[in-house]
Amino acid sequence: SGDVVGPLFLCLKEESGRLSDRIKRNLFQAVNVVVTCSKSGKLNRSLVMYWRDRVLKPIMDNGKYLLLSDSWGTQSVDDIYDDLDNLRRLEIPKKTTSVLQPLDVY
Repeated sequence: SGDVVGPLFLCLKEESGRLSDRIKRNLFQAVNVVVTCSKSGKLNRSLVMYWRDRVLKPIMDNGKYLLLSDSWGTQSVDDIYDDLDNLRRLEIPKKTTSVLQPLDVY
């Protein structure tokens, strides 16, 4: 329908891999944004599972869902999604970002 569904998930790059107390105090708190971080700014298995639990699961009701995800290693492990019976995940093939995800090219 073109509507944004669920909150935005942001993973920031923090040298320690944790948000400092100063950042937590000064970070704008929005109800439609979930913020986390890692040392690299990239998602690892634990952070993908955090996204699944904090962003994906809360918006899912009894309907059926299709998740299109890229082939980036950590999020393409099917067992992360095994407990979501009403979800089907399809993987976008490697090296097709410019064709299938034109807004993700920068």
